[in-house]
Amino acid sequence: MRQFEFRFQRVYELKERVEDVRRASLGEAVSALEGEKQELRRLGEQRGARRQASRGEAGQVLHPGILQLASNFGLRLERESGEQHEVVRLAETVADEKREDLLEATRDRKVFEILRDRATAAHKKQVQRYELRTLDEIGGQLHYRKDTEELT
Repeated sequence: MRQFEFRFQRVYELKERVEDVRRASLGEAVSALEGEKQELRRLGEQRGARRQASRGEAGQVLHPGILQLASNFGLRLERESGEQHEVVRLAETVADEKREDLLEATRDRKVFEILRDRATAAHKKQVQRYELRTLDEIGGQLHYRKDTEELT
Protein backbone atom coordinates (compact mmCIF):
# COMPACT_ATOMS: atom_id res chain seq x y z
CA MET A 1 0.00 0.00 0.00
CA ARG A 2 1.17 3.53 -0.74
CA GLN A 3 2.69 5.70 1.92
CA PHE A 4 0.44 8.47 3.22
CA GLU A 5 0.68 11.73 1.34
CA PHE A 6 -1.39 14.74 2.42
CA ARG A 7 -2.87 16.48 -0.63
CA PHE A 8 -2.64 19.93 0.91
CA GLN A 9 0.83 19.59 2.44
CA ARG A 10 2.22 22.56 0.51
CA VAL A 11 -0.74 24.73 1.51
CA TYR A 12 -0.35 23.61 5.12
CA GLU A 13 3.36 24.50 5.10
CA LEU A 14 2.54 27.88 3.56
CA LYS A 15 -0.03 28.52 6.30
CA GLU A 16 2.60 27.61 8.90
CA ARG A 17 5.06 30.08 7.39
CA VAL A 18 2.41 32.81 7.27
CA GLU A 19 1.64 32.15 10.92
CA ASP A 20 5.34 32.34 11.83
CA VAL A 21 5.74 35.63 9.95
CA ARG A 22 2.68 37.09 11.64
CA ARG A 23 3.89 35.90 15.04
CA ALA A 24 7.21 37.66 14.45
CA SER A 25 5.37 40.76 13.24
CA LEU A 26 3.26 40.76 16.41
CA GLY A 27 6.43 40.44 18.48
CA GLU A 28 7.92 43.47 16.78
CA ALA A 29 4.69 45.47 17.26
CA VAL A 30 4.48 44.56 20.95
CA SER A 31 8.15 45.44 21.39
CA ALA A 32 7.58 48.82 19.73
CA LEU A 33 4.52 49.38 21.94
CA GLU A 34 6.55 48.64 25.07
CA GLY A 35 9.24 51.08 23.90
CA GLU A 36 6.64 53.80 23.38
CA LYS A 37 5.10 53.10 26.80
CA GLN A 38 8.56 53.33 28.35
CA GLU A 39 9.06 56.72 26.67
CA LEU A 40 5.67 57.86 28.02
CA ARG A 41 6.68 56.78 31.54
CA ARG A 42 9.96 58.66 31.18
CA LEU A 43 8.10 61.81 30.15
CA GLY A 44 5.73 61.38 33.11
CA GLU A 45 8.67 61.08 35.48
CA GLN A 46 10.24 64.20 33.97
CA ARG A 47 6.97 66.10 34.41
CA GLY A 48 6.76 64.99 38.04
CA ALA A 49 10.36 65.99 38.67
CA ARG A 50 9.75 69.38 37.03
CA ARG A 51 6.67 70.00 39.20
CA GLN A 52 8.62 69.07 42.30
CA ALA A 53 11.48 71.36 41.31
CA SER A 54 9.13 74.24 40.44
CA ARG A 55 7.75 74.32 43.97
CA GLY A 56 11.08 75.57 45.13
CA GLU A 57 12.20 76.00 48.70
CA ALA A 58 10.89 78.46 51.25
CA GLY A 59 12.66 81.79 51.04
CA GLN A 60 14.17 81.08 47.64
CA VAL A 61 14.50 84.07 45.31
CA LEU A 62 13.00 83.39 41.88
CA HIS A 63 14.12 85.28 38.80
CA PRO A 64 11.54 86.02 36.08
CA GLY A 65 13.76 84.64 33.29
CA ILE A 66 14.21 81.34 35.08
CA LEU A 67 10.46 81.17 35.79
CA GLN A 68 9.73 81.72 32.10
CA LEU A 69 12.28 79.07 31.12
CA ALA A 70 10.77 76.57 33.60
CA SER A 71 7.28 77.37 32.33
CA ASN A 72 8.34 76.83 28.71
CA PHE A 73 10.00 73.54 29.67
CA GLY A 74 6.82 72.43 31.46
CA LEU A 75 4.69 73.32 28.44
CA ARG A 76 7.05 71.41 26.17
CA LEU A 77 6.86 68.36 28.44
CA GLU A 78 3.05 68.56 28.45
CA ARG A 79 2.97 68.78 24.65
CA GLU A 80 5.43 65.89 24.24
CA SER A 81 3.46 63.84 26.75
CA GLY A 82 0.24 64.41 24.80
CA GLU A 83 1.97 63.48 21.55
CA GLN A 84 3.42 60.38 23.19
CA HIS A 85 -0.04 59.34 24.40
CA GLU A 86 -1.17 59.46 20.77
CA VAL A 87 1.87 57.45 19.64
CA VAL A 88 1.13 54.82 22.31
CA ARG A 89 -2.52 54.67 21.23
CA LEU A 90 -1.46 54.13 17.60
CA ALA A 91 1.08 51.48 18.64
CA GLU A 92 -1.66 49.69 20.61
CA THR A 93 -3.89 49.78 17.53
CA VAL A 94 -1.11 48.30 15.38
CA ALA A 95 -0.41 45.59 17.99
CA ASP A 96 -4.13 44.73 18.15
CA GLU A 97 -4.28 44.47 14.35
CA LYS A 98 -1.20 42.23 14.31
CA ARG A 99 -2.77 40.09 17.05
CA GLU A 100 -5.93 39.68 14.95
CA ASP A 101 -3.81 38.80 11.91
CA LEU A 102 -2.02 36.13 13.95
CA LEU A 103 -5.32 34.71 15.19
CA GLU A 104 -6.59 34.51 11.62
CA ALA A 105 -3.41 32.79 10.43
CA THR A 106 -3.61 30.34 13.33
CA ARG A 107 -7.21 29.51 12.49
CA ASP A 108 -6.27 28.96 8.83
CA ARG A 109 -3.41 26.65 9.78
CA LYS A 110 -5.57 24.70 12.21
CA VAL A 111 -8.16 24.07 9.50
CA PHE A 112 -5.52 22.35 7.39
CA GLU A 113 -4.11 20.60 10.44
CA ILE A 114 -7.55 19.12 11.14
CA LEU A 115 -7.85 18.09 7.48
CA ARG A 116 -4.43 16.44 7.67
CA ASP A 117 -5.36 14.59 10.87
CA ARG A 118 -8.60 13.35 9.33
CA ALA A 119 -6.80 12.25 6.15
CA THR A 120 -4.16 10.48 8.25
CA ALA A 121 -6.84 8.65 10.22
CA ALA A 122 -8.66 7.68 7.02
CA HIS A 123 -5.41 6.41 5.48
CA LYS A 124 -4.60 4.43 8.61
CA LYS A 125 -8.06 2.86 8.54
CA GLN A 126 -7.62 2.03 4.84
CA VAL A 127 -4.22 0.44 5.54
CA GLN A 128 -5.72 -1.66 8.33
CA ARG A 129 -8.52 -2.84 6.04
CA TYR A 130 -5.97 -3.69 3.33
CA GLU A 131 -3.82 -5.62 5.79
CA LEU A 132 -6.86 -7.46 7.15
CA ARG A 133 -7.97 -8.34 3.62
CA THR A 134 -4.44 -9.55 2.80
CA LEU A 135 -4.30 -11.67 5.95
CA ASP A 136 -7.72 -13.14 5.17
CA GLU A 137 -6.56 -13.97 1.67
CA ILE A 138 -3.38 -15.61 2.96
CA GLY A 139 -5.37 -17.52 5.55
CA GLY A 140 -7.79 -18.68 2.87
CA GLN A 141 -4.95 -19.84 0.63
CA LEU A 142 -3.29 -21.73 3.50
CA HIS A 143 -6.58 -23.38 4.35
CA TYR A 144 -7.14 -24.29 0.68
CA ARG A 145 -3.62 -25.79 0.42
CA LYS A 146 -4.12 -27.74 3.61
CA ASP A 147 -7.43 -29.12 2.32
CA THR A 148 -5.92 -30.05 -1.06
CA GLU A 149 -2.93 -31.74 0.60
CA GLU A 150 -5.23 -33.81 2.79
CA LEU A 151 -7.13 -35.02 -0.27
CA THR A 152 -4.01 -36.26 -1.99
